[in-house]
Amino acid sequence: MANIKTTQDLKTIEEWAKVRGGIPCKVKGTDDLIRIRFDPLEENLEEITWAEFFEILEDQELQFLYDESEENRFYKLIEKDKNE
Repeated sequence: MANIKTTQDLKTIEEWAKVRGGIPCKVKGTDDLIRIRFDPLEENLEEITWAEFFEILEDQELQFLYDESEENRFYKLIEKDKNE
């Protein structure tokens, strides 16, 4: 059963990705479309630092929706709830 959570905690996001072999990336030709990749680098993605990833995440006021089950790589970047 899926265990879906949301967070803006940078340490949680980085640890979640690293446990699953994830690397922060940006879509080439954009300044603000970020992804976490788990497989060989796709042509349209370029690796960035976690600091760059988090700066974009914060600038766009996004939060990280994810399944915390260790075998699951599901995640999505969603708008931060303005009511929080």
